[in-house]
Amino acid sequence: MGYTFRSGLEDEAQGAMRVIQTKDLGDDGIVAHDSLFRTTLSVPQAQRVRAGDIVVRSRGGKATSALVASDPGDTVVAAPLLRVRVTDPRVTPAYLNWYINQPPTQAYLAKRAEGTHMKMISKIMLEGLPVLVPSAARQERIIRLAGLSARERILSVELLALREKLRSAIMSEYAWGANGGAETERPRRGSR
Repeated sequence: MGYTFRSGLEDEAQGAMRVIQTKDLGDDGIVAHDSLFRTTLSVPQAQRVRAGDIVVRSRGGKATSALVASDPGDTVVAAPLLRVRVTDPRVTPAYLNWYINQPPTQAYLAKRAEGTHMKMISKIMLEGLPVLVPSAARQERIIRLAGLSARERILSVELLALREKLRSAIMSEYAWGANGGAETERPRRGSR
C-alpha cells in the first residue's frame, strides 16, 4: 500500500523525498518523474520505490497502472496508490504493467472492486490477479508492439493538428487572397 501521510501533502522544494501521486501516473503507462512533489519527511527504506516497480490506482473508475521506468531516487508512493514489485523472474515489470492496463484485466478488477460509492481494489485482490505469462521473448515483442502503438497514436494526433493548421492556412489564403485581400470587396451595408 502507498505511504499514508498524516497531514496534507505540500510541495517542499528543499525536501529530499519525492512523492508519486495519482496525477503522476501518465496515460502512457509511465510514471512522470519531472513533476513529483517533494517532502522533508523521512520514509522507511522498505516503502521506497525503485525502477521496475508498478504503481496502481486503487480507487476510482479504473485501476490502471504506470511503470517506474527509471531510478526515481528517494521516492515513495502516496496512499491510496498501490506499489507492486515483481518478484517472479518469469514476468517482466513492463509486461505486467501492460497486462494490468488491458481491457480484460480492467474488467476483472472492476468486477471485484469493493465499495458502494467509491470503488476500490485491495492489495490482496491485486496479488490474487491471475496473470498469463508468455515466454520472455513474447513479452518483449508485446511491449515493443505496445510502445509502437502508443507512438503511432501520438503521431496521429500530431498529424491531425498539422493537417488542420494546413487546411486553415489554405482556406485563409483562399478567402483573403495572396495580396492581403486587396482585391476583395467590402461587404455593403444595408440600404436605408
